[in-house]
Amino acid sequence: MAERIFDIVTNLKNKCLDKELSIQKEYLLSPAEYNGLLSVEPDAVYNCNQLSKKLGLSVSRSSRILDKLITNGYLKRIRDNVDRRLLKVTLTEKGLSARRKINERLDECEKDILSRLQKSELYLLENTLNKLSDIFI
Repeated sequence: MAERIFDIVTNLKNKCLDKELSIQKEYLLSPAEYNGLLSVEPDAVYNCNQLSKKLGLSVSRSSRILDKLITNGYLKRIRDNVDRRLLKVTLTEKGLSARRKINERLDECEKDILSRLQKSELYLLENTLNKLSDIFI
């Protein structure tokens, strides 16, 4: 009997999660901290409201994630000169380095996948994955 499409998608998702979990473990990041770190663009400054929207989390939850990233040296706080109550965050050198290395690892995975596909297969795969994504929405 052929494997169900849902099972194939779930298996693929689990393989991707395994790669991400390996990276998270290496950098001692929870899944939420990992997403938070990758959400902060280099040289950008964010306040808690902006990051909570970007992460799709409540302000209180994103604040706890930001606090942990600050404690671990990935982000630094910047006081707003106009409103001292407002806290902003940006990546530290450690955060920039970790983000760059994580993206390099993800790019390596992408290159590995691409090296095993012909252009026609890639085109078909992208269209099929986009269609599946639309169906799940």
